[in-house]
Amino acid sequence: MRRLLLLFLIISFSFAQDDNKAITILQGINANYSAIQDFTTEIKVDINLPGFRMPNKDVKYFYKAPDKSKIESKGFAFVPKDGILPFAELVKRDSLKNLTITEIIGDTVVITLVDTFQNQEAIMTLKVHEPSATIIQGSASINNQNILTFHIHYISIHGIYLPDESAIDLLLPPDFKKIQMLGTSPSQAKKFKEKIKDNKEWVDGKIHLKFSNYIVNQGLSDEIFEEAVETVD
Repeated sequence: MRRLLLLFLIISFSFAQDDNKAITILQGINANYSAIQDFTTEIKVDINLPGFRMPNKDVKYFYKAPDKSKIESKGFAFVPKDGILPFAELVKRDSLKNLTITEIIGDTVVITLVDTFQNQEAIMTLKVHEPSATIIQGSASINNQNILTFHIHYISIHGIYLPDESAIDLLLPPDFKKIQMLGTSPSQAKKFKEKIKDNKEWVDGKIHLKFSNYIVNQGLSDEIFEEAVETVD
């Protein structure tokens, strides 16, 4: 009986240590984000989504803490936030559901938790490089399907880690195919709706971002964001 009680206490202590370590790691990520008052960067955006016609773009991206962002580009463009400051809002929270360390490989720690993504409960997986406190890989899974997966390589600017390159894989719901109707005539749109109405296949997409020419913590004015074009989640 004493052995069982001792084993239970050891296991409980181990889980508590894992929880505390996971919280400490997320706090480190948040500390890196909190050091960013503002920045500007140039981004090469390469989007490969079926039916989504946006050529490769060079955009200028502005950010100011806590939540202001703006894009300057020729024509329409968007940049996914999770490719720039991944899970920035999530790591700020004081309490997270089912926070667990699932794997430790050298300097890399894999953390899972349950959160809301696209208005649904999702399992979030964060692969964190502990010395730099950066999320180098992340995913959101709903009903055992990875809806979002990203890989990010970082550079250090004045001791602050910012993305140098981001690769994002998306799994989009069947309704996303309707985006192909943009710019078509009413009759063409009607035919396309009929064509896809019974199609339940999800759509694979990829986005690649390459960053350059960062200027960090320069004291950006709020006026810059008054006519901001927001990035999409």
